[in-house]
Amino acid sequence: MEFWVFPMQYGTSLVTLAPSFAESPLILSDTMWHNMIIDLYVELRSSLKENFLALLSAPHEDFSVFDSNVLIVVKKREPEIVSKILEIVDRINEKYGDKISISPLITTENDSLTRIFMRTIQRTQTF
Repeated sequence: MEFWVFPMQYGTSLVTLAPSFAESPLILSDTMWHNMIIDLYVELRSSLKENFLALLSAPHEDFSVFDSNVLIVVKKREPEIVSKILEIVDRINEKYGDKISISPLITTENDSLTRIFMRTIQRTQTF
């Protein structure tokens, strides 16, 4: 699996499986948080396959938008998909001993929450 890394300001990177960051973006920081997000990305990609579109993380675990520190974008937001995502998140939180935790916001590509979450994260990158 090949990752493309696009350096950004303030110790974050944009990481994706595609040369264009417009496809399945993922924002990371260089901490335990970074490792959790990588694990989450790999698990989501493996489990949801083509239904998984993107993962955007806050710059650190304590930063939240709508009480969430990650945005998970799927093609179809159905109850069984949400349940599967929450199971994955629980496993990853347990793996890291619940020292820090992922609190997801699960949405679809055209949902206005996607744009709001992304704008809020981008604003933190400009200061």
